[in-house]
Amino acid sequence: MCVPTDTWGNAGQDLSWFERVDAANVEDWFARLLWNGTYPVLPWMFFVILGTLLHDFTREAIMRERGIVLGVIATSATIVMSVTEDVDWALTSGDAVLTFFPASTPFLVVSGTLVALLMRVLEGSEVSGGNPLMGSRLSFLEPAGRISLSIYVAHFAVLGLMALAMEGEPRMSLVPAFAVTIIHTAIWIPLAALHERTIPWFSLEGLLRASQSSE
Repeated sequence: MCVPTDTWGNAGQDLSWFERVDAANVEDWFARLLWNGTYPVLPWMFFVILGTLLHDFTREAIMRERGIVLGVIATSATIVMSVTEDVDWALTSGDAVLTFFPASTPFLVVSGTLVALLMRVLEGSEVSGGNPLMGSRLSFLEPAGRISLSIYVAHFAVLGLMALAMEGEPRMSLVPAFAVTIIHTAIWIPLAALHERTIPWFSLEGLLRASQSSE
């Protein structure tokens, strides 16, 4: 079957939200799945690989630190590129060095670096038998970590409602957009704690565990 090059070769920089979550035919469906959907397989597989590497090198702090240094150098290069080429450093989508929809290579590098850096800082001396940097003070995040898949899926409902409400509206300025992002992220923490106290069995994680135990 011949697939048009604009279906597979277009990473989707010019797609609107509704175009990105819609497929007119089978070719579009596979393009959204693999390349230019909201979270396509190919670019986002990077985080699967990153998580695997961070796990495999858990006891190799020096190796991870070297990778972080390389990532910081690459991150600095993206900032220099933004300044020298007079383009935005980061946008959700559009003309910028870092874009989320679609996930550009610089975005993957920068976000991956920040993930590895944050993990290394917070783990403190835990790898060598000591304590994490903040001890148990971050334990309030654990309920959200236990249902991260459910949160990941549920947050799309919120994004969908926001997209409907803001369709045709001008782009939000920096401060309101930042505030909405922080609120949208933080609200899942108390919701997860409430979920764990009231209906801990009701989650995608629980469904997956039940399906595995029945096999």
